[in-house]
Amino acid sequence: MRGYAPFSPDENSLVLFEGNEVYSTIRKQEYNGKIPRFRRIRGESELYTSDTVMQNPQFIKATIVHQDQAYDDKIYYFFR
Repeated sequence: MRGYAPFSPDENSLVLFEGNEVYSTIRKQEYNGKIPRFRRIRGESELYTSDTVMQNPQFIKATIVHQDQAYDDKIYYFFR
């Protein structure tokens, strides 16, 4: 989807689509584009990691693990 994913494979970011929700590690401009976060960029409520969770991560993959109860669903993202 244009506008969600980076245009270069050299960019260090992930985009995960799940139904009507979109999650991304693309750096936000309002923070001067310097703080890497995993966040929901489209969906019902705001969701993001704190600013101090990662120090210059290299993102590898993101995946959703569904549970019997939707509120127990998990999102795992892998980075080094």
